[in-house]
Amino acid sequence: MRNDLISPRLLLTTALFCLAPLPAAAQTPAAPEAPVHISADHFRFNQQKGTGNYSGNVVVTQDKLMIKGDKLDILAPNSGPIQKLTMIGTPATFEDTTAEGKRITGQAKNMVYNPAEQSIVLTGDAQLQQRGNAFRASRIVYDIRRDLVDAGAPGQRIEATYTPATGKTAETPKQ
Repeated sequence: MRNDLISPRLLLTTALFCLAPLPAAAQTPAAPEAPVHISADHFRFNQQKGTGNYSGNVVVTQDKLMIKGDKLDILAPNSGPIQKLTMIGTPATFEDTTAEGKRITGQAKNMVYNPAEQSIVLTGDAQLQQRGNAFRASRIVYDIRRDLVDAGAPGQRIEATYTPATGKTAETPKQ
């Protein structure tokens, strides 16, 4: 194929397309349309009410998000997707990975995950660790889509520990 058959305009358009950032939805770690997988020791579902109860070593996964606990209640109407998952644990835990590949973990007595809104509400001795920073509060809301943390409740104090970013990586000792 001769190079003069490829127009400069086509080359420029192709180059710009390759350099364009991905849409925000493509960068979301746990896309709302991704399947939700649940495993547990026991399951009971009420078809008429659209409610389910899982118990014993419950694990919920959706893309890179994983939530674990002792008991899970779900709201899943017949005419649509799962609307809400409420996990109870001693503690219930979650782990996620951001679009930048950063790990986020959290734990609380109760967690409510809303797949459509991509949010997790942690209550009861709530803790969240993100990029070396730690947060403790009676209530923490983690907005997965926007990678935001909102901690605190009226009349309650929060505790936060920030670890400064050094920009340095640990060196391996030479042998």
